[in-house]
Amino acid sequence: MTDYNRIVKFGLSNRTDKAMAGLIKLNLWNQFDLGYAYETQFGKQVIANAGNTHKLFLRYRINTAVVRTIADASGD
Repeated sequence: MTDYNRIVKFGLSNRTDKAMAGLIKLNLWNQFDLGYAYETQFGKQVIANAGNTHKLFLRYRINTAVVRTIADASGD
């Protein structure tokens, strides 16, 4: 995934050699993310709209602790 201003993330995924998905994720607040993905299948055996899916998700992160490096801990 790639991000823009740490608020919006875009990504592509392939589940198999005959399916691909595109997704977008928004960082709403410090602990909440909202996302959408669209997956489609391709190939000879696919019937119109038979393998296409829309997915919507909401994620809540319980632990949002900031990871500190050794330099941060020593005050440098």
